[in-house]
Amino acid sequence: MKNLITFILILFTTTLFSQKKEHFVIPDSLKKMSFETLDKRFNNSLMNKEMLTIYAKTYYKKSKLQSDVITTVNGMYMAAYVSENDDQLLNFTDSIIALTKNQNNFFYPAKAYILRSIIFFSNDNLNKALVNILEAEKYSNKSGNAEQKTLINQQIGLIKIELGKPQDALPLILENYNYYKSKKSSSPYYIYSAWIISDIYNRIKKPDLALYYINIF
Repeated sequence: MKNLITFILILFTTTLFSQKKEHFVIPDSLKKMSFETLDKRFNNSLMNKEMLTIYAKTYYKKSKLQSDVITTVNGMYMAAYVSENDDQLLNFTDSIIALTKNQNNFFYPAKAYILRSIIFFSNDNLNKALVNILEAEKYSNKSGNAEQKTLINQQIGLIKIELGKPQDALPLILENYNYYKSKKSSSPYYIYSAWIISDIYNRIKKPDLALYYINIF
């Protein structure tokens, strides 16, 4: 079960793709593309590993020529996101946190702490996963980022499940589920929330409720 949870979590949230050592050349079609457009295309390509990597590397390479801090850390985040080297990923997130912890930004440094937590979770280091997601929660509460809060709830819930406390995880995941349901969202997180709720109900011996949530879609 842990392997399945980790696979889906990484697929939907931090899909980590290969980053080869060769020198990356920005495609001609992307050389004049704005950072805003690259960012949108990156976010719309989470299920397409080849395009995700191209947009991430393009953004990162272009961002290194900018003086704007948020553009720079966006590039670092994308580079971390497509790196399969955990040490490199953690180095990127360390830099993001150092650059943004005093910025009062809507996304950072919470976004970097979430990514760090997921990596530690995937490597069975639940203590560090919990420490990092609680740091993310602290910064996210300050910014009032509701979408980010759902990712934090999800991560805390998954950690609680792995710690043998599925009942404690349930209200967090139900909150996520109801949030996406109220927005009539087609987000994969809506489906994933239902899947986690079903798993929790199975764990606490409530198969009827588990079946209800798994059959919603």
